[in-house]
Amino acid sequence: MPNDSSSKETQEVQSQTNNVKDFLLHNAVIKKDYRAIELIANNNRTDFNTKNSNGQTAFELAYSKYDQKALRIFLECYDKTLNVELVFDILSLESFKSIHQAAYLYLIGNVPVEKLESFIDKIDFNYYDSQFKSASEIATTIAILNDRQDTLEWLATKKLIHPNAKLIAASLGRSDILKTMIRPTDEGGLGLADPHPNGFRPLDALEAVSLVVASGNVAALHELINPKEEGGLNLPMHIGIFKAEDHLFTAAQHGRIDMLRELVRPHSEGGKFGLSINTKDHNGGDLVLSAVMGDQVEMLRELIKPVAQGGFGLSLNTRDIIGFTPVSLAVRLGKIRILNELIKPISQGGFGLSFNVKNALRNNSDDLEVLKFIFRYQLRQLGSGKLGNALSWLEDNRKLINQHKELKEMCLAFMKSVLRHVYARETVNYAEVNLIKEVISKFTGDPDEADFVIAKLLAEQGDFIRSFLQYEGIVRRNNSPRQHEAEFEMADLIYRGEIILFDDHSINFAASGSRQPATLQQAIELEQLREKESKNLQVMHQRARHVDELLSGNQLPQAAFLRARCEEIFKGNLSPVLSENTGIKRNQDVLQPNEKEHQVGFFKKQRKESEESPNTSKTLEM
Repeated sequence: MPNDSSSKETQEVQSQTNNVKDFLLHNAVIKKDYRAIELIANNNRTDFNTKNSNGQTAFELAYSKYDQKALRIFLECYDKTLNVELVFDILSLESFKSIHQAAYLYLIGNVPVEKLESFIDKIDFNYYDSQFKSASEIATTIAILNDRQDTLEWLATKKLIHPNAKLIAASLGRSDILKTMIRPTDEGGLGLADPHPNGFRPLDALEAVSLVVASGNVAALHELINPKEEGGLNLPMHIGIFKAEDHLFTAAQHGRIDMLRELVRPHSEGGKFGLSINTKDHNGGDLVLSAVMGDQVEMLRELIKPVAQGGFGLSLNTRDIIGFTPVSLAVRLGKIRILNELIKPISQGGFGLSFNVKNALRNNSDDLEVLKFIFRYQLRQLGSGKLGNALSWLEDNRKLINQHKELKEMCLAFMKSVLRHVYARETVNYAEVNLIKEVISKFTGDPDEADFVIAKLLAEQGDFIRSFLQYEGIVRRNNSPRQHEAEFEMADLIYRGEIILFDDHSINFAASGSRQPATLQQAIELEQLREKESKNLQVMHQRARHVDELLSGNQLPQAAFLRARCEEIFKGNLSPVLSENTGIKRNQDVLQPNEKEHQVGFFKKQRKESEESPNTSKTLEM
């Protein structure tokens, strides 16, 4: 839980910040949620200039909290506007030394060139950021992002500009800067042209075109491939084995819908490329499979939309020569987002494809996230069908489940939830209960785990008698590894007055059964009764005697704590109840074994009572 000051700051941010995303950024800084800071900060729509009620931007808030991890994330958002004076303050403090390089590199694209000279010797160009980008690549990227031709010239003069500067510009869709880079220095350019007719080595030229396609900048693509007399760079769309159609797959995989439309627009409609939407790659895969590879849901929707509706008219019923379909490819590549949409019913906005779990498990490349997705899907399906089928499927896949802790926990949670549903029915099917118990025991290697689950479920439902008897069954087993845990749970029920015992330790079923209210009024009256009993020394003494004898020899810390409370009661000092039951109670038939036959026979010893002890020869509960 956040402390009071954090909560107050959160409320202030919420009241003062209009943009939800900007509020989240401030809030993430307050909570030190670095994953959230990174996701929000890198969103193109996030405004770094929004201030909270104290007049601080999120960056300034992180600085005031001396949070270097958050500051590094902000500084590595090279195209965002930060408080430059604050960046210089960071550089002036030795205590911020771990983020000095990130600060220097941020300034490269955000201060005049003349200021760069003052700290150029302090930049470590062997430095790599959290994305494993070199200092040279970062500096070049920052200058391009901030449209700083003067900085690029300065980097080129210092021979610090990255060797792949032209490709970096292409990847950002900056054909204008690309032209400047290959223009001779005497013509105002950077003189970075290679000794080839168009200024690029052949494969670099093709890669530049591919990077612009991936960027989605249609205008930049035309500037790259147009002839020089038309102001273009005359770069090729294809070389050797690399076909022009390959760019279609790039556009599909990166979700560039407008770029794809431009590439396939027929010459008859003014298109420059006229590529075929039905093209296949070397594996026989089409653009639908490429969209799946890129996890591009919206691109996939456009690809399969009928031409009459403005789409591309492709089919989801596709398969490459290896045998991959959209679903099986998503499984193999671990593309969870698009896999979920592919198998979601059409009525829910999905694509409505079938999902063969057996095939999915076979195709999966042991990606845990995909395995979890497959198991969640299958357990949802099985959960609405026959219990035997679900348990049988889990048993068949037990070896795989046991290889992954998270899968095992998921499946155990499923089985426990099934138990909960079984016990929520008016009539409990004990044959089903035994089936589930058997599977839980196999998965956990603990024969008592299922009984513990059942006992806790019964207690949550207010059926304390059956819960108590369930724990009793565990204690009665020979060499049960969880005997002490079960003893403590029984003692807790006794101490809190949920279970009433006679002096011989047998359950007083009538008194205990009356502790299960059927109405709200009865529940209120019972709470009042418990409060009254907790202040009655005779009642608490009787409970403490049962508890102390039950927990004799129990090594659990909580058992020792409860015995210590009992000792206080024996001295005449009333301790508060161990815990209040807050579970939802309900009135239901409880087991009624022969009371003469039922006796808690595992009490270890009889406590020797002092002459001054209250009389406990009968049940004293009110």
